[in-house]
Amino acid sequence: MPTAAAPEKPAPPPKSADDHAKEEIGQLVTNYCAALQTLKPEAVRRLFHLDNERELKAQFKEYKSLSCKIASPPEYERLDSGPAGGAQLKFGMKEALKMSSGGAPNEQDMTVTMVVSRKDFQSPWLIDRVSYEVKPK
Repeated sequence: MPTAAAPEKPAPPPKSADDHAKEEIGQLVTNYCAALQTLKPEAVRRLFHLDNERELKAQFKEYKSLSCKIASPPEYERLDSGPAGGAQLKFGMKEALKMSSGGAPNEQDMTVTMVVSRKDFQSPWLIDRVSYEVKPK
């Protein structure tokens, strides 16, 4: 006796180029925060187009530890998900810095503006520049 075949579920619609780009850029933001916590300039450097290792070494030399947490999801001010794509986004980030000179950790709530780009679909999204705006307490 033949059994009734279960109705097939329709395949989910393919992700749009914008959704795919936002997913990859979101991962870059997460990786950036994780890399900062290592206090290893080379770990952070890999996420940038430009070589900023010397500046990072000077900055990290003063730190004993750094804790980083993404506080709000990225909001896109500009997004071009084409092959040679680019985006500008803002997101909230909480940082707790412990200086090697001692003292209590300095905790900051900030809004981060990040500009990212890629050469083509095979290239990873990388950071062009980052700026921070500390939120008043």
